[in-house]
Amino acid sequence: MAAPQVRVEGFTDASPGDLLEFDFGPLSHWGVYLGNGEVVHFSWPESTMAWLRDNAPFMVLFTETMIRRQRVSSVVGFSKVYTNRSYDLMLDALTQDEILYRCLIFVDRTLPYHILKFNCEHFATFVRYGKARSQQVSEFDCLHLLSYNPTADFKAAYREALRDFHDEGPQERPQENRLCKGCTI
Repeated sequence: MAAPQVRVEGFTDASPGDLLEFDFGPLSHWGVYLGNGEVVHFSWPESTMAWLRDNAPFMVLFTETMIRRQRVSSVVGFSKVYTNRSYDLMLDALTQDEILYRCLIFVDRTLPYHILKFNCEHFATFVRYGKARSQQVSEFDCLHLLSYNPTADFKAAYREALRDFHDEGPQERPQENRLCKGCTI
C-alpha cells in the first residue's frame, strides 16, 4: 500500500483537523479544516479589514489577528489550497476531538500577530500537534537568529480562551457534540 501524500492539491480528501495551506506565492497562509468546507484560521480584526483590502502588501505590519471560522472558498481567493500533512512526518497529531475543540475555543478571539514569531502556521500546528512550528520561518531563518519558540505563548492563549469559554458557558461543541475528555495543554 502506498504511503499517503503529504501535500495534496485541494481539500476534498481533507479530514476534520487536517491542515490547509493556501499558496499565496512567496508566503502561504495556514488554517485547520473543520469539515463541511470550513476552516479556522488567522484573519484580520474587523477594524483593519477595509484598510487591508487596499494595502495588502503591508499586512506584515499588523500586530494582532482574529481567529475566524470561514468557508474555505472565502479564504482561498485566487490562490491554490492544499491539504498539507507534512508535519505528520515529524510530529504526532492530537486526537481529532482535541483538534476541533481547540479550534472552536479560539474562534473569534483576538491574538497577537508577528510574521516571524506568532503567525498562522504557528497557530495551525499548535492546534493540530500542540507545538507551534513554522517551516516558512525556519526556511527564512537560515542563520538560526530566531531562537524563539511560540508554543508557550500559544499555550497561555489557549488557557485564557478555555477560562473564558467556561466562564461564558457552553456554546458550540465539536462535531456531534463530542467533548474532548481530558484535553491537555
